[in-house]
Amino acid sequence: MINVIDQLFEHHNQNHSANLIIGYLKLNIKKFQSSSRKSQRS
Repeated sequence: MINVIDQLFEHHNQNHSANLIIGYLKLNIKKFQSSSRKSQRS
């Protein structure tokens, strides 16, 4: 039974870290898009 709980926590942690990475990438994409728009204007 404890093993099942360990697996659930491990799975949750993997999802959480994946969400953090995806969120970080989305932020970087937004920054890149805004900076590329500025360079296009000039």
